[in-house]
Amino acid sequence: MILAVAAPTCALGEERFVCVAADGMADVHPARPSCSAPPPPPQPDLCCIATPPPQIPDPRILRADAPALRLDVRSSLKIAVCNSEVVRVTSGALSTIAGSPTGGSPGYQTTQANSGIGLNPLEQPPRNLPYLLNTDSGGFGPSSQGGFGADGMPFVGGNGGNAGGITDSTVSNPATTSANAPFATIYDPAIAAAQVESARGAFDPVFTSGSFWESDDRPTGFLTDGFLTTPEQLDASYLRTSITKPLLSGAQVGVALNDDYYFRDNNPNPAVLNPQYQPNVEFGIVQPLLRGFGSSVNEAGIQIAGARANQSDWEFKRRVMEMVRSVESAYWQLYAAQLSLQAIDDAIPLTEEILRVETERQHGGTAIAADVGHARSNLLRLRNQRLQAVSNVNEKYLMLRNLLGLSPSDQRAIVLTDRPITQKVDINWDSAINVAIEHRPDIVRDRLAVYETQLQTMVAKNATMPQLNGEALYRVNGLGNDLGNSLDVVGSNNYTDWRLGFVFQYPLGNHVAEGQLRTAQLQVMRQRALLKQTMHIATHQMAVLLQQIDSTYLQYQEVLEEQKANNTWRDGAGERFKAPAGGTTLLQALDEYLQAIDNSVMTNQQSAQVLASYNIELAQLDEAMGTILEDQGIQIANDPCTKAKQTIIADSAVVPNAENESPVERTPQPVTPDTLPSPPPTTEHGSNLPLAPQSPDPTLVPSATPSRPNISSGPDLLPPPSL
Repeated sequence: MILAVAAPTCALGEERFVCVAADGMADVHPARPSCSAPPPPPQPDLCCIATPPPQIPDPRILRADAPALRLDVRSSLKIAVCNSEVVRVTSGALSTIAGSPTGGSPGYQTTQANSGIGLNPLEQPPRNLPYLLNTDSGGFGPSSQGGFGADGMPFVGGNGGNAGGITDSTVSNPATTSANAPFATIYDPAIAAAQVESARGAFDPVFTSGSFWESDDRPTGFLTDGFLTTPEQLDASYLRTSITKPLLSGAQVGVALNDDYYFRDNNPNPAVLNPQYQPNVEFGIVQPLLRGFGSSVNEAGIQIAGARANQSDWEFKRRVMEMVRSVESAYWQLYAAQLSLQAIDDAIPLTEEILRVETERQHGGTAIAADVGHARSNLLRLRNQRLQAVSNVNEKYLMLRNLLGLSPSDQRAIVLTDRPITQKVDINWDSAINVAIEHRPDIVRDRLAVYETQLQTMVAKNATMPQLNGEALYRVNGLGNDLGNSLDVVGSNNYTDWRLGFVFQYPLGNHVAEGQLRTAQLQVMRQRALLKQTMHIATHQMAVLLQQIDSTYLQYQEVLEEQKANNTWRDGAGERFKAPAGGTTLLQALDEYLQAIDNSVMTNQQSAQVLASYNIELAQLDEAMGTILEDQGIQIANDPCTKAKQTIIADSAVVPNAENESPVERTPQPVTPDTLPSPPPTTEHGSNLPLAPQSPDPTLVPSATPSRPNISSGPDLLPPPSL
């Protein structure tokens, strides 16, 4: 029996559990009776989520008549891209790009009061109604939609204050989650775009309508507003209908139609209409003049959502870049594995010939059984190595098929038609760094994070200003003993009310807004420090990769020379084995020939591995520079880098200054999160690394995947920071 204490104490509500395991069974009990285990969570019903097992044949059973699948690098990428609903990657050069670590946006918010004389259409009207001739009609709408009226000081008939500001809580950040997700999908950018569309809903007009009915029966002596009234019985109904619309300037405008109906069973005053209808039409506006004023502040929520959607675009591009690098790496790993197998296959016939010769020599009396056993041992060892090499080739086959989205039981033999780069690739350091700063998704995303925090700082600075609202109301009243007559009176426009005014509000000390501003300013400093660190990491990654590429190329040159020397040694040792001369014994010739064959196999395999590593490192450098898609002819529809270049060309100063500038409105650009290789596949593998890789001109690619709605998401990219 094993006794394990999971927690040392059980005090102040903390629980300690003891795990008792014996005979393959395990139970968890509270350490003392005062501690109780939490109830288990309810089990979800997964019956409606069908997961039928895939009908896949056994991949170990091979078909001899299966056709061959001839692949070069670009045709491999084309298959992978066409099957990339979920982007598949393997580990590589670049570390995971963390999501934007920015905190919550301070936003600007106003207190939404719910006071006033008027009625809220979504709430029960007041019980203590005044006399039948009451003309205090209801307000424009519920406080949750920003009814007309200042915070805590509404109009006559007003309800509530300004609409709430666009805060960070209304816009989730897809970039912070997608970077940590195990897989990326083609739907991620569309999801982020949909959240931008949700942020645009802050400026949607709101229609509100409500109706209430009431019957009162007051006893004698009932006091209303401190006055003694005669007994009365009153039936009443209230209709409130309004349309409100927030504007980019921060104003709330709207129109409302209200109608009150009253009826008394015993009407003591014949001069009073009974029943009577009291309709009115209201037009109102509330315009902030300090805090909450201006399109830059009120559009900040949409701009922030757009920046985060752009971060999602760059995250998707990063995952596609990883997929391309993974396919290239798997391609060259399979190439090296096949060459390693071929090296063993070339050596086995030589060893078999050695065994045959030694067997004949044994029969002729010039060799002993030990010499035959020596040759047989080397042959069996090579055959065992061949089995391991075949297993390695099959593993690389499955890895490449996995990345291409093919079934593991795909019976087609993969024939690689591309050949790796064997020439030295000269790379200009300054050009490579400049290209990386422009194209690396992690750097661009951190620049977008700086832009986002600057927007938040602008909003927070605006929130430190006093709340000064200008308000205006115009009302047309009506009265009649039926609905038609009362509406005719409204239409005559003879009985009107109007009101103009200002409401000022400022918290003494203003600690909340000042604290939020300080937080936002520190967030900008933090994001700039993170951007600097990201660029620092990028330069070190580039330096390591360039050093590895140069070192691997030198190793390849040395291995080639060693390979040539070993092949010469093997051929000469074979001739000496057949006809020993110069005092060389048969045993010495046998040992030398077997050693030469082993060295030839080893150097041939090493040459294949080093050459594959050289080409994989070039692909990793392409990924580190952010140009691997362009180099392989893959274009993401409305690529974020292409959009960013167009934005910078149009206006290089796209970052709003938190002190006195506002973000620039951009032309909406639809984004389709899909990829498609544009150039036709070629038979030779090349690279555009030597000097300054350039991106192709933007090409819009049709796609059947969900497309981004037309949005104004703000700038897509900031000007490149200086090192």
